[in-house]
This record gives sequence, C-alpha cells and structure tokens, in this order.
Amino acid sequence: MDFISNAKDELIRVQKMKSNMELTLENLPEGRLHAIKTGGRIYYYLRDGSETEKYIGTEDNELVKQLKARKFTERSLSAAKKDEKLLLRLIDGYEPLSPELIMSAIPQTYRTESADYIEGIDFVSAEEWANAPYRKSCSYLNQLTHMTLKGDLVRSKSEAIIANLLFSKNIPYRYEEEIEIGDRIFTPDFIVAVSREGRVKILEHAGMMSNREYRNAFAWKISQYIASGFMPLDNLFITYDDMDGNINTKLIETVIDTYFL
Repeated sequence: MDFISNAKDELIRVQKMKSNMELTLENLPEGRLHAIKTGGRIYYYLRDGSETEKYIGTEDNELVKQLKARKFTERSLSAAKKDEKLLLRLIDGYEPLSPELIMSAIPQTYRTESADYIEGIDFVSAEEWANAPYRKSCSYLNQLTHMTLKGDLVRSKSEAIIANLLFSKNIPYRYEEEIEIGDRIFTPDFIVAVSREGRVKILEHAGMMSNREYRNAFAWKISQYIASGFMPLDNLFITYDDMDGNINTKLIETVIDTYFL
C-alpha cells in the first residue's frame, strides 16, 4: 500500500475516533477538579464556575472518575482534530513523483502517447503500474469502509466483490484514480490494465439503481466519458446492482473474463 493510501487509512481511523470521543463527551459531566493532598490522601473538590468549591470525595468517587475521564477525552479530541487537519492538508497537497501522474497534470499538447488513457499505455509491467503511486479521490473518505483482498478500502460490498475478482485473477487495477482527459477530471471506479492489449479500460459500477437521482447522475457521468472519446464495450464497461440492490457476481465475472483477461 502506498504512502498516501496509508495517510487516508489513518484519516479514517482518526475521524472515527473523533466521532466516538465527541459522543463520549456528551455523556460526561462538566466541571473542573481541584485536588488537595492531606495526610497522604487526595481530596477532590468540584469547580463548576461558581465562587465556591464543593467537596465531592476521594479518587474512588464516581464523579471524580468521570471528570478525570472528561479531561482525558477533551485532550484526546483536541489531538484528533489537529491530526485530522494535518492529514487532510497532507492528502490534498501530496504529489507523488510518478511519471504518469506528472504527465496527466500537463496540457494534452505536451503529453506522450504512453500517458493517454484513451489510446492506451505502454506497459513496462502492468503489475508495477497498478502498485505505483497515483492520485486517488479524496471525496467522502468516511465512506471507504470495505477492505479488499488487495488492501484497498472501497465504498460498497459490490465494489469489494469486483476488486476481489480482479485481484484473484491477477488483473492489475487502480481504484478511484483521478485522471484528466482533455479539460475534464474523471474518477473511475476501476481503471483496469489489459496486458494482452497494452492498454487500460474503465470499469464503472452502478450500485444504487433504485434511486432516480443517482441514476440521472450516473447517466450524465457515462455521457461525459463518451463525449471524451471512451467507447462502451471497447474501453468503457458498466456493471450494475439490480433495482433491489442485488449483485450478479457470475455475470460480472463473465464480463471480466471476456474483456479484461
């Protein structure tokens, strides 16, 4: 797994911890502790914003324990928020020194054929291409909850099934890579290397077909692919969950075996 993928995984972990700590604080009492040590024992007083302090007991007192837990959680939450900001800045600003990534960032006029996703890629090694650093989508990272056999985090169980089918068949792929075609930025679900053809193909999966708004957005996305030169059943393929949210794994495997092996 590359550096930026590790950073994204850490961001997801930190965001989950932050949410848990915020929920914990909602259920802990407010107030500050003042401790006085006398005769070898520590006695605690509650400071709640008033001018007077209220004695609440020793460290075995439940309120004392909860206020200690609150202070620890507040400090942890502060650290988590700081880490979240730093990780977001890192992920947004980090740019791996990958020739393919650099090529995709310069104007079309200056690109070589090897970086043109429409015409194909001159693979030295499709496996190396799949594992090289690339610019991944940073959108809705908290939705990346399903771990694949390759070690990628994906957004749905259906995408995990597709990724695992590709991986088990030793078909190199990249998940949610941001690519520039002309003046458009695309983020395909999968870019798959077809070594025998010396090029890559796009594989998009439509997972919410029962949702009209989703269907319209997906249809628009496919139209943008076609407008940019991608051709269905040539270098653009689409798989679906049905209207009830079910996936036909056997049918998808047939598509993969026919067009990607």
